[in-house]
Parts: sequence; structure tokens; C-alpha cells
Amino acid sequence: MFHEGEGIEKGFFWYNIPEFDIKGERLFLNTSPDTDFWQRTHYGFRRDTGHCLLKPIDYDFSMSVRTEFFPKKQ
Repeated sequence: MFHEGEGIEKGFFWYNIPEFDIKGERLFLNTSPDTDFWQRTHYGFRRDTGHCLLKPIDYDFSMSVRTEFFPKKQ
């Protein structure tokens, strides 16, 4: 999926591209401030400002992902 020096595998695309880097076969990204995917909140606002790496798939699949987060604020 990720290959240092080659980028992200063909067919993937970003929704709201973040600052990111590929090291080895690992993806590192920094989210932009105040980004999220809140929907139908008590206050009535909706946001689609979060980052997402997407790929169209037309078959069933299973995927395992390991993540680490280092939040600076909530």
C-alpha cells in the first residue's frame, strides 16, 4: 500500500489531504487543526473537514490496521 520513494499505491485518493510522509511501508500523517466528521449534532452543524485515504472496492474484504495517536488537544 505504501512504499517509500514510490508514494501511495495506485487507486487510492485523499479526501482533504493532510500533511503526510511515507517511511518504509508506514504512513505518518499530521491532521490539520479543527478537522472532523461531526454529523447531526445537538447544535445542528455538520462538518466534513477530516482527512481520509480512500480506495474504491467492489468486493468483500478484511483489513487490519495498527494506529497510534498523539493528541495535542481535544
